[in-house]
Amino acid sequence: MKLNQSFNYRPEKFLVITRSLKMFLLKTTRSISVENKP
Repeated sequence: MKLNQSFNYRPEKFLVITRSLKMFLLKTTRSISVENKP
């Protein structure tokens, strides 16, 4: 029962985590590209 509940609760959290990760990656790649430019 508990496992099933956590499984049902997970997708939203996963979405939020992936979203924040994407934002973080975008920021890091931007800063890196700016730093690499002469």
